[in-house]
Amino acid sequence: MLSAPIGYSSLLNDRLSIFATKFRSFAGRRRHTLRSILIISPVLALVINCGFAATLQRGKVAIIVNPGVPVNELSLSELRRVFMGERQYWNPSLRVTLILRGPISWERDAVLRTVYRMSEAQFRHYWIRKIFADEITTTPKIANSNERALQLVAQTPGAITFVDASQIPDGAKVVKILKSTALGIGTEKQLLH
Repeated sequence: MLSAPIGYSSLLNDRLSIFATKFRSFAGRRRHTLRSILIISPVLALVINCGFAATLQRGKVAIIVNPGVPVNELSLSELRRVFMGERQYWNPSLRVTLILRGPISWERDAVLRTVYRMSEAQFRHYWIRKIFADEITTTPKIANSNERALQLVAQTPGAITFVDASQIPDGAKVVKILKSTALGIGTEKQLLH
């Protein structure tokens, strides 16, 4: 079932209300036009919201690491610690290098929602704060495509990234994410989505 991202319905309804208000001066002469706009607007809002939600829910995201990383699976909370920069080393001699997709990719949107639980603005603020608080020594690297992210992971010891699960090349080391079941009993191995 498709659902609109939180806030978009109210934003769209606010915009439509402003639109309707601007045309109220014509309401006396064109009352039937205003009524048809207000009747059509909820339908239009539904179509726009469903279309937007569908573009964000394209597929699943796979977590890929450099073959030298000594990890085969992570819990969602451990993955979050890695992506938040709270875990900076895989082991004492291997630093975590975070490689992120660019801000316009749907994979990044999925990871921001699922792992970071932040908006793009909150994410940027978070990393700026970490840099100025001197909590990290390096910032995440940005890859503008899945291919570039995979290339950087293969070349960089300790690297971790996320890509479209349908674009995983042969030989890539995919980390399984342990996600709690609905009852919290046991775990279930699956790709992040």
